Amino acid sequence: MGAGRVRILDSDLRTDWGWWRQSAGPVPFRPALTRGINLTATTIIVGGLGWQVCDAVAGGLASFQVLRATGWTLDFWPIWVGLALFAVAAVFRYGQKLQRDFDELV
Repeated sequence: MGAGRVRILDSDLRTDWGWWRQSAGPVPFRPALTRGINLTATTIIVGGLGWQVCDAVAGGLASFQVLRATGWTLDFWPIWVGLALFAVAAVFRYGQKLQRDFDELV
């Protein structure tokens, strides 16, 4: 019974993969990819900083209750990772522009 489940799952994955390959086509720079990278960068920045603030507040409350001392630290790695992803998205946008210009020439 377990092998039947694996086979069904495998055939479903192959069907989904085939659909994705057909829809992707030979175009390397798609607007959806740029939007996805921008969304990922925004999520990393907001989520990373929000997580750190929540962690600092919770840690500050816990340390105040136990030790009567508080302290905040904030790392800026989510901002740097987000900015790097925004730069990658800008490169892909430039690639889209070059691809449009090339398609007009051909």
